[in-house]
Amino acid sequence: LEGSTTDGIDSHSASIPYGNGSAIEIETGLMIYGLVRRFQPKVCLETGTHKGFSASFMALGLEDVAVDYPYLRGKVYTMDMGLYNGPEELWARLGIRHLIERMTADSKTVEPVPYNIEMALLDSDHGDDHLVAEFAHFLPYFYARRAIILFHDTRLDVRMAPGINAILDSAELHSRYKHVQRLALRNMRGIDILFLSNEEL
Repeated sequence: LEGSTTDGIDSHSASIPYGNGSAIEIETGLMIYGLVRRFQPKVCLETGTHKGFSASFMALGLEDVAVDYPYLRGKVYTMDMGLYNGPEELWARLGIRHLIERMTADSKTVEPVPYNIEMALLDSDHGDDHLVAEFAHFLPYFYARRAIILFHDTRLDVRMAPGINAILDSAELHSRYKHVQRLALRNMRGIDILFLSNEEL
């Protein structure tokens, strides 16, 4: 990820060109990249495209996975309400435009939705009602064997905790997955990760 791969951006300057404080931290981006490399998802989902910075790390991970495993041709599906310009330019500059499909849509109701989503970053509206509705909409499309779901800004925005707790308490989630694990990182702006699985532990 050296040099132009991250466009010369570090944790102090990422927010300036990529969203005035709303872009993910570079450290969070590196973690997302690492999760993609480790779990090798074929279908990644993001809500809240914004300036395209977080989708870039997903796509860069998919690109590097394909170097070692050419048959694993992954794709990132990212969506927002079309409020921001610039993501396509960034993706083209990084050489990953072909790995990302951008959709202008409401994440609570968007159709069609790609099936077998193995990794999702839910980072659009942080209100608890929106978060619960968004998750419920995508739940049937998550890969039944294993899925990784990330929620960003959990330390920054207090509205997210009730939404995530409601998701964790939902009967629909536990009827779909035998194993539900939560990792809550409370540094920087915060990120929670749900590991959903029907695999034997």
